[in-house]
Amino acid sequence: MAILPISAFACVVPMGGKEFDKLIQVEKIAKNTFYLKVAKNAKGLNFGADINVVYNKNDNQNYADSYIRTLKITEDSDYYISTFKLQKIDGYSPRVEVF
Repeated sequence: MAILPISAFACVVPMGGKEFDKLIQVEKIAKNTFYLKVAKNAKGLNFGADINVVYNKNDNQNYADSYIRTLKITEDSDYYISTFKLQKIDGYSPRVEVF
């Protein structure tokens, strides 16, 4: 017999919306290199965050046709922070997802 919390069966969905998106800052710092900050006070991020770069086929948003890269993040007292490079993948467009 195993005891698991109900949340173990939860589906994780990226956060979003106009107010949430205002708490994310992305700055290009070099060719294909970006600096990203996500405010820790964003709804749902009080206890940590996962940040992915997702490359979707240009013609749909189906995850089965996606490349997903989890970013390494650091944190200070107010932000989750990452510096990352984007790759050019023909036929795919990148986006950032925050969980």
